[in-house]
Amino acid sequence: MNRLLRALAGLALAWIVPVLAHLVHADVIVLVLLWLGTASLLRIGGTLVDRLVPALAVLAAGVMVFGLVTTVWPWGLAAIPVGGTTLSVLVLVAAVTGRTPRLPRRVLGSDLALLGGGLFAAAVMALPAMRAKGFGDLAYVLAGGDRIRHANLFDAIVRLGGYPSMLPADGSVEPAMLRQYPAGVHYFYAFIDSIVTGGRHGSIFAELDRYWIYAVFGYTMFTVAVAWAARYVAGPQIAGPRRAFLVVAVTAFLSTGYYTVMIWSGYDAQIFSFVILAVLVAVLARAPRSATEWFVAIGLLSVGITFTYTLFVPLAAVGVLAALVTGWGRVKRHWKAAVACAVVFGGIALVQPVVWLVKDFKTDTQLQATGFIQPVPTLLLFGLSAVAGVGMWGVLRRSPRLKVLLAMCAAGWAMTAVMYLYTTATMGSPTYYYHKMPQMLLVLLVIAAAPALAKIRFRWRRPRVAAVALAVAAVLLVGAVPIAKTRYNAAKHLLGSDTSWGQVWASGRIHSGMAAAFAYLDGRGLLTDGVPSVLLYTDSGVQNKQASLVMSMLNRNMGLVADNAYGVKGDDIVGTHAPLTEDSATVKYFTQVTLRQAKAPLRVITNDADVARYVGDFAAANSSLGITVLLLPDLPVSGKPAKDW
Repeated sequence: MNRLLRALAGLALAWIVPVLAHLVHADVIVLVLLWLGTASLLRIGGTLVDRLVPALAVLAAGVMVFGLVTTVWPWGLAAIPVGGTTLSVLVLVAAVTGRTPRLPRRVLGSDLALLGGGLFAAAVMALPAMRAKGFGDLAYVLAGGDRIRHANLFDAIVRLGGYPSMLPADGSVEPAMLRQYPAGVHYFYAFIDSIVTGGRHGSIFAELDRYWIYAVFGYTMFTVAVAWAARYVAGPQIAGPRRAFLVVAVTAFLSTGYYTVMIWSGYDAQIFSFVILAVLVAVLARAPRSATEWFVAIGLLSVGITFTYTLFVPLAAVGVLAALVTGWGRVKRHWKAAVACAVVFGGIALVQPVVWLVKDFKTDTQLQATGFIQPVPTLLLFGLSAVAGVGMWGVLRRSPRLKVLLAMCAAGWAMTAVMYLYTTATMGSPTYYYHKMPQMLLVLLVIAAAPALAKIRFRWRRPRVAAVALAVAAVLLVGAVPIAKTRYNAAKHLLGSDTSWGQVWASGRIHSGMAAAFAYLDGRGLLTDGVPSVLLYTDSGVQNKQASLVMSMLNRNMGLVADNAYGVKGDDIVGTHAPLTEDSATVKYFTQVTLRQAKAPLRVITNDADVARYVGDFAAANSSLGITVLLLPDLPVSGKPAKDW
């Protein structure tokens, strides 16, 4: 009876708190309660951080599943229904399991390194946009084309309240995104935004600024989650200075090394998928005491992988299978719970393949896609594989934890090899999605290499001094401290000697050239006027395309404009100062595809009088297309973003 009364009281509070928080514009309290509440119901690990890090991944995956509900219910992402329902779920979980919410008080010294590493990663990622002035921050926030599309999908979810691929198309989202991209991360960020703002979203620019904060938060948690997973998998065998070395080395590498290319490339979904993947690896390798909790965590995290970056599902599947085989005795004792979780979470995970089937997703076309991507240094993969092998040598047979890691590392290498063979056979050389495999593999190897530190046995006379010394050594070892002037060849994306990717990004060397143009357009009230538009203002085809996509995102009509924006080249059109004819392949493509096949009447914005004259003549001859031309001779072509400080 007392248990029932406590549950009813908890349910009442689960709704009272969001209502009161909304009334005083303090809805963010609900997010804090959700995170702490999830952590208080888990029993993974024995320290506060051991609860908070996996709790975030489990909560994120649970929120993605909750998105299936808000997609069909009438309230969308309204703050009070969302907060009340999700808090009620935590109350019901506590009531059904009989668990008393509690958080461990134990804190490790390396927790400070985890926190510091996370904050340092956030600073490195946010610095360029923070010091930009005016529209200069857009040059960094939208430095890569992928983020334009991710921000567009996020914006649609904020407005629609659910997964756009399951709702009627409203013309705001690029069709390829609906067809190809799992929207779990975008939904999670939109969920956060709905509570942070209490539904008071403001302008599209305010929303874009917040999305950038969420993207930086995602990278921060990626840094923390991978370092935590490495520490957790290594276990108490590396307690003391070795643990400090590990955490500092991993956070410093992720904050300044290769993976920082992902923030300016705009790989937001992939970045957060690594958060979930890292926690899944840790939970598979070191299971919590409760078998049911283990099954539920595995199920939710696996769904999270499916809803964020489905390409990594085979790796997760191999890890789950290896963990179940090595823990078969436990599975047999709790087979009912195992089967129930497999059925429930397996069914939910199938939602994404069903969406692909409905949207006519072409797997081969997607895997053969081309595009810029910075490759992973191969030496890192082989070096960390060797370190991981040293850690497993001589102890593998009696360690289920290491067997799971070995199975996943073998699967990661196999997936990389298969993708290499497939892309070279079909395309002649490794393509865009091949390079995603080494990125996944490197995360896995960073975690799997951690147990090797247990092989180093040394009696430390002054452990604290040794921990500080090893932490400094770790920072120097991974090259996190700039020791030379930043050298970077932007045209070839090549680093100079003694220069890290984090150093280049933080210095502001990597940015788009659109900031000046957008400041000009905004000053004339053209940037968010809702008119479907394409920009043809520079001899850089990539920049014309990117600028057209950004403008369609800000106007919330990318679904109408995206296909046309990809046809806006301009490499041999703008600035030629010569009569334009359809003898030019670029001119012919622009008129016959970009303009003639537009889904809505387009406005062509240009600063080139010859382009304006030619398009104007074409529009007059094809008046049924509704094409308009706007000549802005002073529209700036490019420029380095101005700094505020």
